[in-house]
Amino acid sequence: MSLDPQLYISKDLIADQHLKVYSHHSDKSTTSSASLALASIWIRNCAKHHIPCIRTQRTFPTRIINVSNPERPFIEDGQCRIGDYVTLSYKWGDGVRYTSSKQNIEDHYTSIPRTQLPTTFCEAIDITYNLGFQWLWIDALCILQDSTIDQANEIDRMGVIFRSSALTLFACSTDNADAGLSSNRDPRWVKPCKLTLRASFDEHHFQCSTYVSINRLEMPSVPLFTRGWVLQEEVLA
Repeated sequence: MSLDPQLYISKDLIADQHLKVYSHHSDKSTTSSASLALASIWIRNCAKHHIPCIRTQRTFPTRIINVSNPERPFIEDGQCRIGDYVTLSYKWGDGVRYTSSKQNIEDHYTSIPRTQLPTTFCEAIDITYNLGFQWLWIDALCILQDSTIDQANEIDRMGVIFRSSALTLFACSTDNADAGLSSNRDPRWVKPCKLTLRASFDEHHFQCSTYVSINRLEMPSVPLFTRGWVLQEEVLA
């Protein structure tokens, strides 16, 4: 089964009172209500009908961020968790970094202060929650950045972490964690366009429609894809 190329929002997915907000047209912002609704449809369709996704066994990371209350995210141990989680791929950049460490990890099990997080982390938390997921993995917060032992252990598991996640958010258009996930782009890069073909032969007239999309390899280069780690994250995601 495949999605209708026109990608209309089903009432089974979104409450009636929100149908006017969630337009079936992709707009310019990657984090708009319409874009998130479209992503939600793709995710649900994939989870129900894409055999590799259905058969995937989720192995949770050592630590995971609980975003069930996006205003008060907190760290949880990942062992024995059942469900799906989201991963974040981004560039650190040269700005001030807020991370988990041996000094603050116990506090993070109670609450991670959103006011101290970079914009990309905050937007990732909100998007994860709005797409219906409970858990999010961000390396800066789920790995103790002042522990070489913890870093070595978690880096060894990086392949499993990204392979087991249900979805990876890519902060493609920014070169630092303070720039956020949201960006404006021409929706024709990502949304299939309907193309109507007409032809005539003698007295016979023919018409058919098809959907075309731009090959991703033709998209402009973006800052994230200059980062070596992204090759692993993109292949496994």
